[in-house]
Amino acid sequence: MPRLMASSMKDYCQVIAPFLPSTLVNSEALSRIYEITQSLPPFFTTFLECRLAENEPRVDFLADVRHGTLSIPEKFLQHPLWQDIEILYQDWTKPTSFLHKTINNLCLEFDLEADSQGSEILVPCLFFGLNQNAMNEVNILTKILTYLPSSLLVNQPNSKQFELNLQQCIDNLPQDALIAHLGLMLSRSTQEVRLHIKGIPALQIPTYLKQIGWKRKTDQLTNLIETLSGFVDYLTLDLDIGDQIGFQIGLECYFKNQPPDESRWFSFLEHLVTQELCTSAKKDALLA
Repeated sequence: MPRLMASSMKDYCQVIAPFLPSTLVNSEALSRIYEITQSLPPFFTTFLECRLAENEPRVDFLADVRHGTLSIPEKFLQHPLWQDIEILYQDWTKPTSFLHKTINNLCLEFDLEADSQGSEILVPCLFFGLNQNAMNEVNILTKILTYLPSSLLVNQPNSKQFELNLQQCIDNLPQDALIAHLGLMLSRSTQEVRLHIKGIPALQIPTYLKQIGWKRKTDQLTNLIETLSGFVDYLTLDLDIGDQIGFQIGLECYFKNQPPDESRWFSFLEHLVTQELCTSAKKDALLA
């Protein structure tokens, strides 16, 4: 009997759709996911990013790309940014290329906002998973950016101040901390590059931000981190830099184990409910 192959990522999404609570992924969000995934090839690893607060039904779609797994649809290649993503991808797959030697994987993040439904061609945010050769090396990180096709860099920082800020972020990293991902927010109106920083001891994050010139007061942040550290195993820091250090940061909270093996998931989500960052219905749906 011939082996049956899925024709698109949508086929895989349809398999899991019956198991997705509508509280987390409603019919409109699922429709937007289908709309983008019907044009994409199957990926080995994908993510759905759900908002947990009240009246926030948006769900974004992320795909982790490995060598030899991306076939960009012809209709996407009508868009100049997708044309450059194709050039980037083809170069990355060559074993002798600079990008191949510095980047482990690519991640495509599609912002599926309500007004994106019906859009013919969506441009994703693009994240580079850095290997050991590239982490914490400012000359390599800046070379990656200058090495990229031109249209991917139209809104990206290309100044001496950006390089100085990047160097400052690297020089002040605590021991064993590293820049794991470099992000280009192509679908957003920003001229900053996103850094995903792993390995900073949670309670050292406010001090680190002061050292690199973050302009906000850290008292409230310190209290927040102390609270979060009581629930989760570790935090990572998302930071945007350009000619200045970005005003807004992100904290990603991680557990080493999933429910039901990790009981702190319940208490963590309960805390988010009390802070009105999560609804009780979404907490229950996520734990289920």
